[in-house]
Amino acid sequence: KTILSTRELTAPQRDLLLGAGVGLVQYNAIHTLPIEFDLPSGTDHFIFTSGRAVDVFFQHPRNDLKGAKCFCVGERTASKLAEKG
Repeated sequence: KTILSTRELTAPQRDLLLGAGVGLVQYNAIHTLPIEFDLPSGTDHFIFTSGRAVDVFFQHPRNDLKGAKCFCVGERTASKLAEKG
């Protein structure tokens, strides 16, 4: 059995698979590029789908979430958003 991973796994993840006798082929298939954007005035609800989305949002100094309602896809994304305040 062999697993194809479309992202680079961590060393412990690789070791776990290889130790279980599972073959592994891995490569980074997904690449993201941040884009400039302007928020429409009055935007008060946000959905963050990844930690990368949180990082890109806060790269723009004019963006803030004061008084906004935020939704996150996943606990890691929510933790990253919480770190940003």
